[in-house]
Amino acid sequence: ADWNNIRWFECMESLSKIVGKQNVHFAIRQHVKGRSMAFNETDPDSKPFSEFGEVLNYEEAKKHGYNMIKVLRYAVRSDLAESIEKVLIDTQQNQRKHSDEKDHNVLPDLVTTSDIPDRVLIDRPGDVVHFFPTTWGKDNMSSLRCAVSRAIQAVGREANLTVFTDFSSFGAGDESGRSEIHDSYPIGLLHYKIVVVAQRDFHEGHFRLMEALIGGALVMTDPMHPLPYMLEDGKSVVVYTSLEDLKAKIRYFLEHEEERLAIAGRGFEVASTHHRTW
Repeated sequence: ADWNNIRWFECMESLSKIVGKQNVHFAIRQHVKGRSMAFNETDPDSKPFSEFGEVLNYEEAKKHGYNMIKVLRYAVRSDLAESIEKVLIDTQQNQRKHSDEKDHNVLPDLVTTSDIPDRVLIDRPGDVVHFFPTTWGKDNMSSLRCAVSRAIQAVGREANLTVFTDFSSFGAGDESGRSEIHDSYPIGLLHYKIVVVAQRDFHEGHFRLMEALIGGALVMTDPMHPLPYMLEDGKSVVVYTSLEDLKAKIRYFLEHEEERLAIAGRGFEVASTHHRTW
C-alpha cells in the first residue's frame, strides 16, 4: 500500500470480511519519511549520507488491528531474469563454436564444483558500472545518482579502471525504458565486476537493486532502511555511506577478488531465491 493513501485500511477491511483478518497482511514499500539525499556538485566526497529520514508511525495500522507491518521491496522481474539466462546460454554456445573447450575464456559449464554460482564466475572485462549519467538535474530527484556517477568516473581515472556511467547504451532513460527489457541491458549487467546502484533523492526502493543482483556481479547500494529480506551488508551486498566510502570500497573489492565473488554469489542466491517473480 501507499502510506499516503488514506483508503488503504478500507480496502483491507473489505478483504478481511472475505478471507479473514488473519489472512490479510499490510506491506509498504517505504518505511521512512523525510529522506533527503540531495547532492550539489560542490559537496565533498567525504559528506556522509545523513538524511535517511524518520521511521513511519504505524499507529494507524495498529489501530485497525494490523500489528505486523511488512516491508514491500521491488522484486526480480521474470523478463530480465530470462533475458540474462538467454545471453549466458547464447554466449556459451557461440564461444564453444569458435574456441577449444579448454579455453579459459569460455563461460563456465552450468554444472560446477564451486559453491559460487556459475554466472558470478564468468569473465567480466569491465570494472564498474552505474546506469546513470553524471548530469541529469534535480527535476528527476536524482542528484545523488549523478554524484555517484561522478565519483565512479573519478575513481576510474585515479585507478585506471574500466568504468561506465550512463544509460544511453543500455536503453532509454525515461519511463518508456521501464516497460521492456532492452537487449543491451542484460549484456551490460554481465559485463562488469561491480554494479553500483543508487536510489532517488527523496524515497527508497527501485528495481535496479534486484536487477543488479540477479546479474551476478558484486552490487553496491546506498543505505536502505531496512535492506530487502535476507540481504546483509558485507555478506550479500555492499552498502556505501558516502562517495568517499564508495570509492574506497570499489578499490578494495577490485583488489580482493575472492571476497568480491563470495559476496556476489550470496547476493545472487538471495535475489533468485527470495525475490524472484514468476
